[in-house]
Amino acid sequence: MTCYIVLAGDEAWDTVNGVWAAVKEEGLEPKRVYILGEQEKYVNGVRENLKKLLVNYDISAEMETLLIEEDENSLNKLKSALEDDSEKTVLDITGGTKFLSADILIRSGADFDNIYCLVYRDDEHMDKPYPMIENSRLVLKDLRRDSRGEQR
Repeated sequence: MTCYIVLAGDEAWDTVNGVWAAVKEEGLEPKRVYILGEQEKYVNGVRENLKKLLVNYDISAEMETLLIEEDENSLNKLKSALEDDSEKTVLDITGGTKFLSADILIRSGADFDNIYCLVYRDDEHMDKPYPMIENSRLVLKDLRRDSRGEQR
């Protein structure tokens, strides 16, 4: 079972496109999705779009949203979800701010199997759905695999 953690920023398509690319290009089928962000309106927008996306790929996943706040409650909830060693854990930092990405990587203490980031060659296309962007404008990076020197 794959647990997919998505960091949501203020651009919903940017965040959703990272998941879309991982599902389409890597064949990922998340069974649990945690959407983390700093503002409720962005997290909820991403949740609604991800529901539609996963349904289109016949993927049934439990979804939960977590607001990362000053206190440790949301992070502790994420940590307890990640303690199940039988799961593959994936972090998608595409939509997350630099601060949020670093914060989750450091404070979660998790050893993620994959750390995805959909890299846009320019900012012009970040507000469009994944299929509407030329493939030459996008690169799905797996920072964990790249750090190990593994090939796709």
